[in-house]
Amino acid sequence: MSPWQNKQWMFLERLSTRPDRTDSGIDATVIFVLAIALVVNSHLEAYYPVPWLAADGLLGNSLFFLCSGFAAQRSLMAKPQPFARYYARRLLRIYPAVIAAILLGMVLGTIGTGDGWRGIVDLFVWPTPFTYVSLIMPFYAFIWCINVRGAGTALIASAPISLIVAMGINIASGDLGPDFNSQDISWYSYTAFFWCCTASGLILARGEYTARFSRPRLVLLLGAIGLYLFIKYQMIIGVWSGLLAPVLFALVFFSVVLAMLCLGDVALVRRLLSIGFTGRILALIANLTLEIYVIHSVLHGALGISSIFFPANIVTLCVVTLAAAIALRRALDFLLVPRRAAVPGEAK
Repeated sequence: MSPWQNKQWMFLERLSTRPDRTDSGIDATVIFVLAIALVVNSHLEAYYPVPWLAADGLLGNSLFFLCSGFAAQRSLMAKPQPFARYYARRLLRIYPAVIAAILLGMVLGTIGTGDGWRGIVDLFVWPTPFTYVSLIMPFYAFIWCINVRGAGTALIASAPISLIVAMGINIASGDLGPDFNSQDISWYSYTAFFWCCTASGLILARGEYTARFSRPRLVLLLGAIGLYLFIKYQMIIGVWSGLLAPVLFALVFFSVVLAMLCLGDVALVRRLLSIGFTGRILALIANLTLEIYVIHSVLHGALGISSIFFPANIVTLCVVTLAAAIALRRALDFLLVPRRAAVPGEAK
């Protein structure tokens, strides 16, 4: 094996392993994998024979924000940092991949070039074409502020209060009527809900909770998700009113927190990661969730992959996305590792 091949092999070896979490009560590896799988699936309407099988983005994004709050808080607890250093590390973790994906999207024609300086700022700085990035960057600032003495309680309390206010305005506006569409829920309501999920991840980290996988918890989790999907389907087909949107949020919130406390079991994750090739793939995906997220967002509508027969189209997209995500991470590590400290456990 040549020195170059040896370096690539060592890179893949490192990328397909996860840090040992035996000193922690929760390991978010499985949650990261579930989150990216759900988010990717939610964009595949053109890939399925039945478009409604492309679900469920709300669950996937909620899991992402929960994990992000958990990982950021755990990082601060392990090593308190001044705001400039803390925020710079997150900028250097997220934005190089975001910029690379935007440039790729421009080449493929799935992302526009922007209109003037304002368009360029919107595209490359904030909010960017990626919903997660537009929200998590201010959330990261809130997380640091929560760790400042005297500010924590107020900022954590702002999560449910902002959601109640946003949903109240959403309902009062009359947008949530009989003909429900997920787009009827306002941007403010989604933002407040995702802040609730992020703050909950922070609380799980600060409270030093211990996840435990058990049959009752798994049954309860599957039941909550099943009820959420049933209610959502009834709303979409017009049987039930969009006024039940707060119930959907409540079920999703309960489900993602319970998922963390059940599937985040350190012993369970250790067993899964020890299953040869399967364990390696799980670790690989968990370590590449940011890259998979941004690359998939610009690839799923390009290259004519959706026109391939089902399910080969989905398999092809997944393989191409994973390969591109690995290549992107390799390129960024080569260019930025001397100047960028990795944030353990964070994918996006």
